[in-house]
Amino acid sequence: MRTASVTVLAGTDPVSTTITPDRTWIVGRSPDSDIVVDDNRVSRRHLVVEPAGPAWIIRDVSSNGSWAAGVRIGPAGVDPADGVADSLGGGDPLGFGSVNWSIDSGYYTPTLVGTLHLNNARHKWGRMHIDYYDGAGGYIDTAHSTAHESPDGGHHQWSVNLQPSPLRQIVQVHVCTEISDDGVSWSQVDCTGRLLMN
Repeated sequence: MRTASVTVLAGTDPVSTTITPDRTWIVGRSPDSDIVVDDNRVSRRHLVVEPAGPAWIIRDVSSNGSWAAGVRIGPAGVDPADGVADSLGGGDPLGFGSVNWSIDSGYYTPTLVGTLHLNNARHKWGRMHIDYYDGAGGYIDTAHSTAHESPDGGHHQWSVNLQPSPLRQIVQVHVCTEISDDGVSWSQVDCTGRLLMN
């Protein structure tokens, strides 16, 4: 097995580290982590990256959750060389963040706070998408973050802060990142599944 390069697109700046196959690597907010991510939305111990024969396995050990190509990475892990993660390397947008619940004027109110990243996506557009549902799972509304265009093939990131307007009694949300070639027609790339108020 060869060494691998890991880039974490969260926090203030991307963090790149070369990892070696002689041990397991911890990604998290704790200063004891092998790859430290300075971002309150990241758990103290968030991901474990470990060698497995000729491959690398990424395991989620966080309380916040991690997703790859719309599939939640659980304790069983995912091999980034498999198809489940292939779509994340070719210019697709990546969204990182959390849904924070509060009570505003008597309404349960989710706020999506995070960061949208575009990397190697020259002249493509990205945005965050959130669907709102009531306690019975009935659809209420959809909101989108501001759409951003990547001017070149480099890495670009934008802050996201989405709150429903007008206020409704929202108990579930479904969050996706979306990509577009023209800023008009959009396709969903990476989705969380339904998230319940907690």
